[in-house]
Amino acid sequence: MTHVRFILLLSVLTPFLGMGQQLKISGYITDNETNQPIAGASVMNLGSEKGTISDGQGKFQIALDSFPTNIIIRCLGFNNDTLVIQNRTDFDHIYNNRTITVVLTKRITDIPTVEIKAINRLFDREPYAIIQFLLSRDQIISLGYLNGNEFRKEVLLSDGNGKIKDKLQLKNLDKIYQDCQGNVFAFTSDTVYQLGHRRNRIQIVDTFDRNFIENYIQPVCSVTDSTTFIHFISPLRQYENYFVINHQNLASIIYSLGKFYQEERKQSANEEANRNAAFPIILPPVKIPPGANSGPIVEAFCKFYERLFQSYFKAEFRARFDYPPVYSRMFRFKGKQLVFNREGKCIAWFDDSGKLEREVPFITKVKEKPFSSVHFDAKTDRFYLQFDDNQFTEFIEIDPYSGQHLRNVRINSFKHIEQCCFNNDRLYFLYQPEIGNRLKKVYSISIYTQ
Repeated sequence: MTHVRFILLLSVLTPFLGMGQQLKISGYITDNETNQPIAGASVMNLGSEKGTISDGQGKFQIALDSFPTNIIIRCLGFNNDTLVIQNRTDFDHIYNNRTITVVLTKRITDIPTVEIKAINRLFDREPYAIIQFLLSRDQIISLGYLNGNEFRKEVLLSDGNGKIKDKLQLKNLDKIYQDCQGNVFAFTSDTVYQLGHRRNRIQIVDTFDRNFIENYIQPVCSVTDSTTFIHFISPLRQYENYFVINHQNLASIIYSLGKFYQEERKQSANEEANRNAAFPIILPPVKIPPGANSGPIVEAFCKFYERLFQSYFKAEFRARFDYPPVYSRMFRFKGKQLVFNREGKCIAWFDDSGKLEREVPFITKVKEKPFSSVHFDAKTDRFYLQFDDNQFTEFIEIDPYSGQHLRNVRINSFKHIEQCCFNNDRLYFLYQPEIGNRLKKVYSISIYTQ
């Protein structure tokens, strides 16, 4: 009877035993008109949100985790194609141990250009010159001064239309800053004030030493429940490093940019970390700035930072000017960390542990031009690359999954716009309207999505 039960159990499990194996689809992507291979096409498994890119010969390989699933193939200038796989039988019959060919057809329509729907000049009735601004919960927090008095700056709280609700005066105000978690800070010559706003009132939440914020808070680019990501930029931007620190106080470099860093790192303290992948952080007692409490910010960052700073950030490099500056920026998106790499012309995806999952190249007609900045609209989950020109500023929406160029936003009427950000399909930017006019204002443009 025991043997019968074992045979029956084995017969039931047999169809599922293969699922423990790594199932893959391999093939080539070609142009239907020329039969030439298509390089750089995006191949995405919609079930697992994992993907890959076709190589120079149009070849690709992608893993399957479960059934049913859809594999979508996308490339700029071509219509999408989708492979629908309902079950293991479909996979074995069509894809298993076979090399398939996916033929893409040319797309007739061009990349859409957005239509500017309305332009608003904010703070229009207020005699304030705006130096900086940022968005916080659909409110605008800005730094400005009244009637040309540059030595008496104020923090202004206003609604989305620029109507001022409250003001805060602090001695020797220098700048305002928003960290990766949305906390807002006002900098003076030696003190930093954490700000909060509620019911149209702006108030001071906490006080910190300026060096503490600059050295320990500003480099943090993403925070999860178990890890913290840090972005360190060299003084001349000749190299950049991304670090991850886990709950066990182990720190490691996960991403490096710049030829200068790659050639010089053997002479630095990073050599040991490169060999060991991670090193433990043993902290000396942390000095809490006068007047600061042990709130969430201090608890989140003080416990690991001092040792990391001493081990990595103090490495000495020779000043060399024959290396171009690099630029990158990290965003938290859909439970992942995305690094937009300008020099690598790609988007690097990291999980919460700091593991590099994939790199998605930009698929855009203007990728030869270096973008100056990256913007994320958290309300609509859209990413934009900013390109500056003498006559206009252009933004290109990029699909983070495929790297494809989706649409253009060109601002023709405004030259040399400053400090841009997107919120709910609106573009906010700082602009000086006329030559010789010292009063900079914040402008808001509604973007029409076709």
